[in-house]
Amino acid sequence: MRAFVMVAALLAVPLAASASNAPQSAIFSDPGTAQTCGPGGQPGAADPVENMLKNRVGMPATTTATTVAEFRNLPTHDKAARSTWTPEDLATFKALEDEPVRIVGYLKGVKSEGAEATNCKFTDRNGVDFHSWLVDTADVDQDRSWSAVAEITPRWRQANPAWTLAALQQLVADGAQVRISGWRLFDYEHPEQLPENNNKNPTRSTLWEIHPITMIEVATQAGWVELGATTAPAAKKLLRARPSKAPLPVTETNTGE
Repeated sequence: MRAFVMVAALLAVPLAASASNAPQSAIFSDPGTAQTCGPGGQPGAADPVENMLKNRVGMPATTTATTVAEFRNLPTHDKAARSTWTPEDLATFKALEDEPVRIVGYLKGVKSEGAEATNCKFTDRNGVDFHSWLVDTADVDQDRSWSAVAEITPRWRQANPAWTLAALQQLVADGAQVRISGWRLFDYEHPEQLPENNNKNPTRSTLWEIHPITMIEVATQAGWVELGATTAPAAKKLLRARPSKAPLPVTETNTGE
C-alpha cells in the first residue's frame, strides 16, 4: 500500500468562498427541452418515495462528519420498493436519511448518467445526474470497489452552474482532496454493483450514497474552499496527493472549516 503526502499545486478549476445555492423549486424545469419533472420523478414510477428523497432541495443547516467506511456498516435492505417495507424498517432508514452528512475523501471518477425514473427519464445533459465515486483515502489501491456513490442532481447543478462535468473531472485528474456534503440515502436498486455480488467489476462498496450533494469543497492551502465560479483559479493553491514514504493526510482539523 502506498502512502501519500499532500502537495500544493495551482488549482485548475474555479473556486468560490460564498455558500452553495439551494434550488428554488422541487420542480425541475429543463432549460434545454422546456420539460418539467416533479420531485416524485417519472409519473407511475415504481418508487416515488425514493425519488422524492433523491430530489430533495433543502440546504442542510448542519452536517455530520462520516466516512465511506462507516457507510459500509450501516443497515441494508433487500431490493424492493419502499411501499413494501415494514414500518420498523422505514423508521430505521428514515432516521439515517434525515441526517445530512459530509465526507472528506477523493473522487475516483465522475460521469454523466443516462435516463432514470427519478429524473423523469430525461436524457439531455441538463436533465440527468452526475454520478461520482468517492473514497476515503488517496491510496491508489482504493478503486471504485471501495467507494460510495455521490450524486449531483439536475436541480442542484442548475442552482450551482459551476458544478460542471469538466470541473469535477478536473478534480479527479488533480487528485484533489474534497469534502462532499449532502443528504444520506439508501439506494437499494443496485446490489449487483457490490463486491459480494460482483467479483469481476464491482463499482461500489455500499448502497448508501450522498444523494443529492448539496456542497462541494476543495482542500487548499487556505483551507476548505467551495467549488464555484467567482474566484480566479490562480488565487488558491490546491492540495493534492502524490505517492510518498511519509504519509501526512490532510484532515478537517488541519485544513480549516
